This record gives sequence, C-alpha cells and structure tokens, in this order.
Amino acid sequence: MDWMTTLFLMGAGAVGGVINAVAGGATLITFPAMLQVGLPPVIANASNAVVIMPGHLIAVLADPGRWPPFDRRLGWLTAASLLGGASGALLLLWLPEALFTGPVPVLIAFATILFAFAPTIQAHQAKRGPRPVDTMTGPAMIGVASIYGGFFGAGLGVILTALLSISVSQDIRTVNTNPH
Repeated sequence: MDWMTTLFLMGAGAVGGVINAVAGGATLITFPAMLQVGLPPVIANASNAVVIMPGHLIAVLADPGRWPPFDRRLGWLTAASLLGGASGALLLLWLPEALFTGPVPVLIAFATILFAFAPTIQAHQAKRGPRPVDTMTGPAMIGVASIYGGFFGAGLGVILTALLSISVSQDIRTVNTNPH
C-alpha cells in the first residue's frame, strides 16, 4: 500500500471516527473509502465491522450507570442480537460476492436516507410515548435487524433505535442511551 492510499484511509478513518462520536454513521464514510482504494467489497465490509467494534465497546463500557438491568427481556434481546448478527455474518461469508455487491448501493442509500431522517423518526417515537408490546416482538425485530447488521451494518444504530423505540415500553431517551 502506497503512502497516498494510507493517508486517504487514515483520513477517512478520522472523519468516520468523528462522525461516529457525534451522531453515528461512520460506515457511510469508511466503507466507500475502502472500496475506493481497491479492497474487495466483502473484505472491506468485514474490515470495517472489525475496525469500528472497539469504539462501540468502549461507548458501552464507559457508562455502566446507564446499563439496563439484566432481566429476562434483556436476555432475549441479547440472544436475538447475537444469533441475528452471527447469521448475517455467515450469510456474508457463504453467499457469492455478487449477491453482496449487487444490493450494496441500495443498502447504502437506505442507510443514508434512514440516517438523514433519524431525528424525525426519533422525535415521532418520543411524541408517541412508551407502548406495551408482545414479549417476543422486540427480540424478533432485533434479530432481523441484527441479520442486516451482521451482513452489512451501515445505519444499524438508527435501525436499532427505531425498533427499540417501538418494541420496548420505555421512553425514547432511555432506549437511545447509546444510539449509534
């Protein structure tokens, strides 16, 4: 890798890091940057997921006072997210690369639009207030979103915030503790 490519990727990483710290959505910068320098799409996607994971982990560990109680519901949500994420990652590995690269522009457009409208979606959910839901609806929705996250991931924070605001009978501010 030449020094210009290295500088370009470092710059994209820095911009993505700032964006993730402020509002989320780094993948919308870093993934296209990796494609631009010639990384194969599946490798770029997997590399991106590995690179942004420490930031998410640090964000969770930084404020244990805001962690929800580990109850049965959180156990189901955790299990659904792990199973969905693993399923999406396996799909990414098993499917031919063409089945990943074909929908990528649509997935990026979807994530970008969702990201752009996230404040509107969150404001609507906040006005609506908490709602009781079926015990398994939340884990099922989180499982499906996690399949998407394991397969691609861009915009997942917005998707999860929207789904949790629908499926968890809590205030959106509680749901949105770590939005992205």
